[in-house]
Amino acid sequence: MKLKTAALLLSGTLIFGAANYNKKITLIIDLPSPAQIVDAAEKVAEELKQASAGSTIGFEINNSEKYVIRSSWEDQSGQIGEYTELQAAVNNCPVGYYVYTDDGSIAYDPAQH
Repeated sequence: MKLKTAALLLSGTLIFGAANYNKKITLIIDLPSPAQIVDAAEKVAEELKQASAGSTIGFEINNSEKYVIRSSWEDQSGQIGEYTELQAAVNNCPVGYYVYTDDGSIAYDPAQH
């Protein structure tokens, strides 16, 4: 319910009004200030953070790990590829090479599959 309230707060900051003057319709739009939009967005973000506390839902994506294809970990000159996705490295790893993680451990050996 709090999350819905926060979302309504953000959408409810726009106020529309219309008036009929001399057979013309005048539309009045009262937009919130940038500070009000930021405040409302921060409230929604805080509600999302609290709603996901203790759950498996997360807000962070970490693609910092690299997977490299080499004939041996020590042979940097023999590296034929570097990937952020393991599956992409596996798909491009020929026999005689290995997919290594950042710490030098073998993540994939095509001879074993």
